[in-house]
Amino acid sequence: MTDKTAPVLELTVDLDATAEQVWQALTDPQRLQNWFPLKSGGDAKPGGKVLLSWGEGVEWETHITRFEPGRHLQWMDVLPDADKPEAILPVVDWYVETSGGRTRLRLVQSGFDPDSDWQEYYDALRRGWTYFLDMLGTYLEYHFDSSRQMVYRRARSLVSRRELWTGMLSALGLGMTAIEGLERVGEAMPLNLSLGEQNLAAEVRFSEAPHAFAVTLPDLNQASLFIELEPGDDKPSCGVWLSTFDLEDGKLRQLENNLDQLCQGLIDIGLDSGNQP
Repeated sequence: MTDKTAPVLELTVDLDATAEQVWQALTDPQRLQNWFPLKSGGDAKPGGKVLLSWGEGVEWETHITRFEPGRHLQWMDVLPDADKPEAILPVVDWYVETSGGRTRLRLVQSGFDPDSDWQEYYDALRRGWTYFLDMLGTYLEYHFDSSRQMVYRRARSLVSRRELWTGMLSALGLGMTAIEGLERVGEAMPLNLSLGEQNLAAEVRFSEAPHAFAVTLPDLNQASLFIELEPGDDKPSCGVWLSTFDLEDGKLRQLENNLDQLCQGLIDIGLDSGNQP
């Protein structure tokens, strides 16, 4: 039965950065694309628009409807039916404050349709935002003066959700605890991203089977690997996203080849894949 109460998604993260740096990461399109979309653009000012793009078919402009420098930023996504009286528009509010020598960032997303079956969508957003906020923390702490180099694969699954989850994590050399999602944030593990070479040290940042898994990779200059099985039917689309910084081109090409091998037989990598140097 559909819950007629519209939910509100709220997440908070404490960041090792100044409020000014956090504000720049939210409003400067060049910085925004270092932790959130593959590509950004536009003008984050009152009444402005900002492009959020993850490639063809997954991009839109969000409108700036609140702009209080260093304190409060609001995004509103204007949908095709926004002019209808009953239209409910997605809204993301960002609240920035200083707390205990660190910067606290609070995200509040509203605009869920209470008449829809919103739970799956809500859970997917919660998982995605949890990862992106963690990615923001990594960017601010380690890479604020660098540009992100993305290697990614996103396509439709060739197998069932459970087979895809097990296959991906098994290919990375992870045990059954990872496959069942029993990891805890901060736990260390070896990761076989090099496929046959020496394992890489990895630190678990997020794990929720069979939907999403994220680690940071200190051996790759604090790179971040995120695997997301998107909502939908039993053969979902899958994204494998590797965010790197300051790696040489040869290493990036090697990682790209490794991702292809990781995805082999699990997703149709010819559908939508690429890299963003």
